[in-house]
Amino acid sequence: ILRLNFILGMICALVLITWDTMMNERNGEHHPIITILGLATYLCFFSFGLGPLGWVLPPEIFSTSIRSKAISISTLLNRVTGTFVVSSMITLADYLTWPGYFAMLAVVNVFILLFFYLYLPETKGRSLEEMMDYFERITTTRR
Repeated sequence: ILRLNFILGMICALVLITWDTMMNERNGEHHPIITILGLATYLCFFSFGLGPLGWVLPPEIFSTSIRSKAISISTLLNRVTGTFVVSSMITLADYLTWPGYFAMLAVVNVFILLFFYLYLPETKGRSLEEMMDYFERITTTRR
């Protein structure tokens, strides 16, 4: 639940940035302090919410027999995804405009929020065996 609140904070910050950049494009009203506060708010919520999850979550959800390999793959995917996001930012912003870019990020965060709410349980107080059983149940195909 706590992680979901951080994602909600990120969404609100992105909506604020979207609104400010949209006002700038429509009528030239630009308030740099709003953009700076929005970005700072986003980074704060990210730093306490999604930022550490890439490093904290994999050890909790993978069984000990595959943990080292799975964490290596998740780290690789984390780095590749980060590289893609950074490399495509300017191109996407040119194509979507800055308000469109930040709105797209807000929508992506809504999908992340839904995914976490539906598929990632709270792991506090649960053993690794309980988590393995849970993930086995949700990933096993039904015949």
